[in-house]
Amino acid sequence: MCTHIDVAVPRDADAGAVSAAIVHSGLGSGTELSHGDGDFLLFSVLPRKFCHCGTRLGSVKRPHAVDDVAFERQLERYRRQGWSEARIRRWLEEKHRVQRRDEREYREHRDRSSDDTAGGWCPLVREVLAAGAASRIGLLVGELDGRSEENLIRGQVIIRLDELDGRQLEEMDENVLYWVAP
Repeated sequence: MCTHIDVAVPRDADAGAVSAAIVHSGLGSGTELSHGDGDFLLFSVLPRKFCHCGTRLGSVKRPHAVDDVAFERQLERYRRQGWSEARIRRWLEEKHRVQRRDEREYREHRDRSSDDTAGGWCPLVREVLAAGAASRIGLLVGELDGRSEENLIRGQVIIRLDELDGRQLEEMDENVLYWVAP
């Protein structure tokens, strides 16, 4: 699946100024309002290509946490299908090998990262807040999978502007809305 990046602002923000700042920054060719209910507006940043997979935030393959309940259900399903314990053990070994590889690749990517702007997202956040276009700005990284935006947000985190750096953004969890406020 492809990665998308959304920008959130409070409902009372200057949405036009925020959208213009995104286009001016070069991070996207435009924005599209994807969610306007509730306390905030959520804009999908339209990438210059189809998705954000090749961008600084979008290219970081974040290791996924293992869902223990789903994992146990999968094991039970394999046992009901007649898998032998040896076959299940091989499946588990492969699953662990892939998870270790993904974690290693993620650490290597993060460690060789010398760009403290997260590919231009930190300057955008600072610009929007400094211009007064919004009292806070949020970023949401996730995979395009056809679900509605309101069902994608699993949680929210607040980062103070003076603590913001590129590494924090590159370590964002998928489908968690990260708010940056002064």
